Amino acid sequence: MWEERFKSVLVEGSRDSLARVAAYIDLNPIRARLAEDPKEYRWSGYAAALAGLRVAKEGIRGIIDPGDREECNLTESMARYRLWVFGEGMTEGVQGTDGPAIRAGISPEKVKEMFAQKGKLEWPDYVRCRVRYFTDGAVIGSRGWVNQVFEDHRHRFGPKRKDGARRFKFLNKSEIFGLRDLRMDPVTAIQGHDER
Repeated sequence: MWEERFKSVLVEGSRDSLARVAAYIDLNPIRARLAEDPKEYRWSGYAAALAGLRVAKEGIRGIIDPGDREECNLTESMARYRLWVFGEGMTEGVQGTDGPAIRAGISPEKVKEMFAQKGKLEWPDYVRCRVRYFTDGAVIGSRGWVNQVFEDHRHRFGPKRKDGARRFKFLNKSEIFGLRDLRMDPVTAIQGHDER
């Protein structure tokens, strides 16, 4: 699927080199036609950064600004990297003579749109990226049902765990539970997304 076997490559720590290699990797799902936008491919570092994983966001800041990391905040780094990826992934010049693209990529129209937005995602896109991890609760339902699943699989949990149901606190008075505690409130975490 990725054309070659997994391999390791030493990359110079300059922005051009790091960002070009990172964009190449983040564009793999686009070229493989698994997604139309790098943010949609859940198992990438870029998607993890958009979902709020701090180490992934810091990684992107290190890629786009490998020198002094205080030059731009995390939100600016994410926007700059998104512009870089879209620019690298543009399909311009790779169309076949019969019309279909020789290589899958991002259309010039989508790239222009992203540049007009200065690399920033719309609010609904941020919310969708953040709440995508909601299903990481593994088991979702009523308290009784989640506890029953927990009892059926009790041997998979440590002796300190007394019950299975964990209320999704960010859903305010909801009767929806999961088997795992989710680490953050995805909506209010977005409101504070402009962090250093």
